[in-house]
Amino acid sequence: MKIAFLALLFAFAPASFGQRFISGTEQEARLITPNNQRVLHSEFCPDNSAQVRLRLTINEQGQVVRAKEVNQSSYYFGQTVAGLKQLLKQASHLVLSQWHYKPLLVAGKPVSVVTFAKVSCTQ
Repeated sequence: MKIAFLALLFAFAPASFGQRFISGTEQEARLITPNNQRVLHSEFCPDNSAQVRLRLTINEQGQVVRAKEVNQSSYYFGQTVAGLKQLLKQASHLVLSQWHYKPLLVAGKPVSVVTFAKVSCTQ
């Protein structure tokens, strides 16, 4: 009975309950930034098919307010630590300054979202 009550409580929770976690695939469909502003051009990119994975916090207006790197060591084997840090810094800056999403509505009200995103990079 308690489980059913909690499930019902969260199903009708108000938007003020806080952030929602949305899958990267679902949130990517909400990205309204033009394609040409989604790619990072950097001399620190190890090759032309590399991607940087970030955890994003998106506010109620659809703006990225936080971009934090996800462990990248397995993706950039052989990349120098300084180069990797610079690449992550550049990817975070790109996302924070240029990416914008359609707000997620819960019960008709916009809510903040936490998701993962991949930033493609080229040299």
